Amino acid sequence: MSHFPLSEIDPSWLAMLKSRLRDYDFQEEAMASRLDIPNIYTLKLLDIPLYLHRLRELSPENILIRLFFLEDELEAKAIEQVFTPPELEILQKINLLQINEATQRIKSQVKIYPYQGYYFASDVQFFPEEKVKDAELVYYIGSDSIDLASSTVRREVYSTLDLCTGTGIQAILAAKHSQKVTGVDINPRAVNFARFNALLNQVDNVSFVGGYLYEPVGDERFDLILANPPFVPSPYEGEDEVFYRDGGKKGLDILGEIAAGLPHHLKEEGYCQIITLFARTSDHSQEEFLKYWLNNGPYQTSLLLLDTYSIYQIASSNTFTLALEKDYHTYKKEITRWIESFVNQGIEAIDYTLINVLPGHAFSFTRWK
Repeated sequence: MSHFPLSEIDPSWLAMLKSRLRDYDFQEEAMASRLDIPNIYTLKLLDIPLYLHRLRELSPENILIRLFFLEDELEAKAIEQVFTPPELEILQKINLLQINEATQRIKSQVKIYPYQGYYFASDVQFFPEEKVKDAELVYYIGSDSIDLASSTVRREVYSTLDLCTGTGIQAILAAKHSQKVTGVDINPRAVNFARFNALLNQVDNVSFVGGYLYEPVGDERFDLILANPPFVPSPYEGEDEVFYRDGGKKGLDILGEIAAGLPHHLKEEGYCQIITLFARTSDHSQEEFLKYWLNNGPYQTSLLLLDTYSIYQIASSNTFTLALEKDYHTYKKEITRWIESFVNQGIEAIDYTLINVLPGHAFSFTRWK
């Protein structure tokens, strides 16, 4: 299900939105300072009421944060400090804002993230609309997106491929040092969001296409391949899977397919970077997985360890909201299901890593802490 009516959007409307965001300091450091948090990419659901209290004074700066970042509803009179009534009508027309008919208050239909002068819209993080199915949700920008963005090798290249593009953040950032960029996502709604974000940031050398991993690009090879795939090891299968999050029972299903496709899609002097969780299992080492996926080919691989989580931490972080949404017994049942799945899969711990792959003379593996 597409969200933005892209063909109807006048570029001047997006220029107006960007102008207001910049005028009122909708930027990472300023927002973190107002919210009194280390960075804006680690918001916690249970702390939303605290953030709203900190921003209780309805200044233009606070209004934008509450509206586009904290998923708050505000009266039109307050928002008119930032946008004129005709401008509010435009933002509703392009599905950025909507009116709650019950309360006559205005809320944003998207979440907007600033990053180094760019702006990226995603589906809302905490309170998505019921009509948007989990399989269609465009995942919010988290610390994994930022870690990949800040670690990407920014050398001048001809072509870049961004797999599992989501909001398009990696593709749009790569456009600055690439002649052409292709972003791929299996979710049509994500492709729609990514195209909107390219329009919002006035980037025209990137194209977004729908499809599964390498399928839409045929036999094309690239100088740079980036990926932030669904990577959570999850017990869910079939219709129960959380589409944007789950990577199979070990969390390695999509990662393995991306790595296995590199010999067919990475140029001889190309480079690949993947941000992911990478389970440590009792049956195979991480080096053995990479060697198998790459068919023991001539690739230099390295794994930069960013953090390590226990199976209990991963199980808890993916189930704790059930205690709020349903009840303690449902939460207890689900977290036990996750832990038992990890044990059955031989998962001993889960590393949060940046994987780097480039062609070499023989297969090699380095693990950096």
